[in-house]
Amino acid sequence: MANYAPVPPLLWVARILSLIFHPIWLPPAIAAWQAWGDPEMPKLLLVIFICIVGFPGAVTLLWMWLRAEVDIYVIAQANRLVPMVSTLIGLAFFAVANGALLPERLFQGKLMAVLILLVFISILVNLFWKISVHLLSWGAVVTFVAVHGTTTGNWWEFIVALLISGVVAWARIHVGSHDRAQVIVGWCAGVAAAGLIVIAFP
Repeated sequence: MANYAPVPPLLWVARILSLIFHPIWLPPAIAAWQAWGDPEMPKLLLVIFICIVGFPGAVTLLWMWLRAEVDIYVIAQANRLVPMVSTLIGLAFFAVANGALLPERLFQGKLMAVLILLVFISILVNLFWKISVHLLSWGAVVTFVAVHGTTTGNWWEFIVALLISGVVAWARIHVGSHDRAQVIVGWCAGVAAAGLIVIAFP
């Protein structure tokens, strides 16, 4: 009978944080934040969940099962292109569904633009190196909430996003998925990408 070493408590914490703050949950969270109070918001979230969460998630889990990946928290670099490409395909489905099923006021142009840019950055970098997609996404979130804070004067969301970024950075390093350089570069790339989107969509 095989003997399995117990998982240290801090590693469990890092794994749980990696799942809770996974980038796959950010599109519905951002859309809900932007469309809060709109009666069509549940339909928007359903479309996002099917196209941007469910489809890439199912493809990734199936691929990991076929390739016998043993750790869902640390995907091998060779397999990291699968969730990225499936996310691009899901975004194409979402663009069609969003335009066909939802009113124009809920069209998520800025969200789609930043997601496409972040995924392309992830794909290009992954061909040569490995950066943290978690921190890439949270860097973008920090930028967006910072811009929101400058217009509303409400900075608590920015502080929360910044703290979450730090927690996620610790978690990704602690589970062994990334080193500090990959986390820092990922976060800075997310900030830069979101800055470009803010300039393009003032």
